Amino acid sequence: MPSRQSEIRCSNPAVKRIISLVYRGDEREALTVTVPTSIHPTRDCLAVPRYPGFEHIVGNQYPLQEAWVTIHDDDGTAHRFLIAAQYSCDLEVNRSLRNVLDATPWQGDLIVMRGGSTVSVVNMGSAEFRQRAEIAVRKFLVESADLVAAAAHNNVPLDLPTQF
Repeated sequence: MPSRQSEIRCSNPAVKRIISLVYRGDEREALTVTVPTSIHPTRDCLAVPRYPGFEHIVGNQYPLQEAWVTIHDDDGTAHRFLIAAQYSCDLEVNRSLRNVLDATPWQGDLIVMRGGSTVSVVNMGSAEFRQRAEIAVRKFLVESADLVAAAAHNNVPLDLPTQF
C-alpha cells in the first residue's frame, strides 16, 4: 500500500501555505511553490502532523507516496525533508532531477518540504536549506533506484518505504 499521511481530523482545519520545492518532469530545475497545508487550528504540533495538499501542485492522475529523508550536515546536525513522489512508467524521465542525479530514471514529479522541529513541515527557508533539500532528493533517488528498477522490470506499481 502506498505511503500517505492521514488527513487532519477536525471539523474546521486551518490552511497555511508552505513554501516548498517541486521538481517537475518538464522543467530544467526545481521551482519554488506554495503547498496548501491543513493544520489543526488549536493543536499544531509534531503529535498532530500538518497535512500538505500535494495534489494541488502535481494533480491526482498518478498516485502519490510520501517518504521522510534525513540527512546530516557537516556538524552532524540532522535535517529532515518530506518528499512527496509521483512515479509512473507512463511518464517521461524527470528532466529537473537530472541536475540532482544525472543518471536518474525517475519518471514523475517530486515535491520537497522541510521538516520542522516543533511542527511536521515548515517553509523551505534560505538557499542553505534549498541545498540541503537537494542533498535529500539525491539520497532519495539513490536509495530508491533499485526499487524503481524492480518495479519497472516486473511491471508493478512502485512501493516506497516511508523513511530514507
